[in-house]
Amino acid sequence: MPERSASRSRRPSLKDVAEEAGVGFGTASRTLSDNGYVAESTRRKVLAAADRLGYRPNRLAAGLRSNRSNLVALLVPDYTNEFYSVGSAAAARLLRERGYQLIIAASANPEQERNAIDSLAEYRVDGIVRVPIDPALPVDVPCPVVELNRRSQLQDVSAVLCDDRSGFLQLTEALIERGHREIAMVVGEESFSTTQARVAGYEAALGEAGLSVRTMCGAFDSEWGRAATESLLRSENRPTAIIAASPRIASGAVAACVAHDVQVPDELALVSYDAPEWFSFWGGGIYSFVPPLETMARRAVEILLDRLDHPDALPETVVLPGSIQDGASIGGRIS
Repeated sequence: MPERSASRSRRPSLKDVAEEAGVGFGTASRTLSDNGYVAESTRRKVLAAADRLGYRPNRLAAGLRSNRSNLVALLVPDYTNEFYSVGSAAAARLLRERGYQLIIAASANPEQERNAIDSLAEYRVDGIVRVPIDPALPVDVPCPVVELNRRSQLQDVSAVLCDDRSGFLQLTEALIERGHREIAMVVGEESFSTTQARVAGYEAALGEAGLSVRTMCGAFDSEWGRAATESLLRSENRPTAIIAASPRIASGAVAACVAHDVQVPDELALVSYDAPEWFSFWGGGIYSFVPPLETMARRAVEILLDRLDHPDALPETVVLPGSIQDGASIGGRIS
């Protein structure tokens, strides 16, 4: 069997490309980095040589030289949550357009979040878009950080949020307009800024109408949604309407209603947040407040990339409006 040559047994280098194309090392470098003038005929020769040799640029080495990795991280609480998958897809598209790649990391608790941030810093990412898990976690990394959807206690970072207070004010007002006076809200962890904003909108609408507040805080998951709804359905003063503050809480609420043979909206009005696909085909659709997820993610990336070019820019908080999606789950007027 013929012995393989050394040039075939190792990864081709930029020097190999230059020799194959019959040009200088600098010319090959300028061509493949697209940095500096190279005659078109020469550029074609270098690209053809790189293709023949199977040359791939060493992005890590290039990143060390330029102090840029062209990697941006998105840190979310849950890979599988549709709420974050929509945002991550929008972020990835914009980053590709700008010459960056997206790394997605998930952290379900504060310890995982701390470890993930440390690891991303070690990977020399150029920036981090973060959905905070621990609002009090100090973040000390050598790159810009932009918060998405939730706000931490950090004062020196930018954030892109939805106007959840206004959205839940609208949801509650819509129920009040239909005659509901016993309106309960099932929501997630009290420490999250999203919980605080949603509860604030709910309480403002009830306060304006002179109605009592009935808030149940727990977790943004279906298990809590079901447990809280079952508790409300068993109570002596059963509400006529429930506001489920996330799609997963709503799925748990629906499961509880089915298990207890409670008809929505005939016996109980149900409204929620966001617009996962199942909202549109369950019954006549779930009435909900919908955040502009794609716009939020793209705006967060835009701010992050701007901070790379302008590191001394002051932090900013962008609050974007959402919209109401109609659905039969809210029902009509009650007597």
